[in-house]
Amino acid sequence: MWHELNGAEKVLKGGKRARYEPKMNNVNATLDGLKAAVNLPASEENAMPGWFGEGRPEGDLRELVVCKNGVLHIPTRKLIDHTPRFLVP
Repeated sequence: MWHELNGAEKVLKGGKRARYEPKMNNVNATLDGLKAAVNLPASEENAMPGWFGEGRPEGDLRELVVCKNGVLHIPTRKLIDHTPRFLVP
């Protein structure tokens, strides 16, 4: 986040632009805002590990192992592509 804010610009009076020089409290406030925007309500549906969104595969999550090259389903030895829909802590 620091890198992103450090590369930003701010608009001054008269429309001039200047490099934004973030301070630690700016970075922390931005991170807090992002956390609040993506926070999901606690529910069985949003429990982790778990699938997020529509079309969740059925089955026991304990049969899945997250690997560097995908998610391995142990009983079938099938490697599932990584997806942002599968959340693990």
